[in-house]
Amino acid sequence: MQIRDVLMFKKNNFLLCVIFPLLLSACATTTNYQQVLNHWQGARIQDLMTHWGPPDGAVKLANGHRIYTYKRLHIYSNPLPISTAPNFVSINGTPMYTTAFGYGGQTVSRFCQTWFETNSQGIIVSSQFEGNNCIANNPNSLIP
Repeated sequence: MQIRDVLMFKKNNFLLCVIFPLLLSACATTTNYQQVLNHWQGARIQDLMTHWGPPDGAVKLANGHRIYTYKRLHIYSNPLPISTAPNFVSINGTPMYTTAFGYGGQTVSRFCQTWFETNSQGIIVSSQFEGNNCIANNPNSLIP
């Protein structure tokens, strides 16, 4: 492998592993997510369930209200290409260029938990969320 190939490999992996994910997530924000939730204020919980699917949990409160919970969990491995610095070695008196490649990485856990509170008539009166993946691309969407 020539040095030009090594540099091209590093450049392509940098673009693939660092720049591309940043571009994809550039428009996805928690502000947009909050705006998506705001769209549901005053809507019927059945309409929300039509778009979001069944909730992961529901609890009836003493005042007749209900809390509906939605959870999202994504766990993935993010490979990070690594390489050692190029070395010149002598094998039987012949200089040779070597580079060792390996792969490292990390496991990433992304989650979002969202609660919708409804009144006794099933109308959404409030919502809140927590997590490191409560984001939406389009604030005018009905789903994140």
